[in-house]
Amino acid sequence: MENFISSKYFIKNKVMVRRSYKMLIRNFDFEYYITDISLQTIIDSNYLITFTLSVPTLFYENNPNYYENLFNGIYFLVDEKKS
Repeated sequence: MENFISSKYFIKNKVMVRRSYKMLIRNFDFEYYITDISLQTIIDSNYLITFTLSVPTLFYENNPNYYENLFNGIYFLVDEKKS
């Protein structure tokens, strides 16, 4: 594991923990890096929600904004029964 970074992050006003790192994958005579990004948040004090993206680092480094913007599609629905 390389370049491990943990930080506070926000999506739609929800506080999240963002963790990212790069990992070397070896398979027979082939090696490549994978970039993993995980976002975690607690909902209603009962649920731990995790969103994870794993992508070959070569692709991620060519267009990091594209992969980071995938997290912008996350929405949290309001529980009508609790409102």
